[in-house]
Amino acid sequence: MQGGIKSSDVATLGTANPDLLQHFGLAAGPASRLLNILQSSQILLTVPGISSSLVDRNVSFIGRIDHIPYDWKTLQPARTTWGLTAHTQFYDTEAQSLSSVSLIGHLGRSSRIVAG
Repeated sequence: MQGGIKSSDVATLGTANPDLLQHFGLAAGPASRLLNILQSSQILLTVPGISSSLVDRNVSFIGRIDHIPYDWKTLQPARTTWGLTAHTQFYDTEAQSLSSVSLIGHLGRSSRIVAG
């Protein structure tokens, strides 16, 4: 059995501070001009209702029940044999591929559900 949730805020091109953009080679002046051009072109830098937080969810389960195939006292085959094996997995990622130099429109989501 396993579980977990991991969450962290991610700065996008529309929310990043000048120091972070400079780390990617974009100085404060050109970054400001770029943001103005994007806004005047009606390119969305933020979207109301869409979180800029990266969220990872993970859950897993594995189980096994077996039966002894023979009688230990007589060492003869058992009259019944049975077993049960199970496997479950769930994985979900929100705000996939979101980074400091991406727009909110490049946001993605990945989900995976597996059952044994």
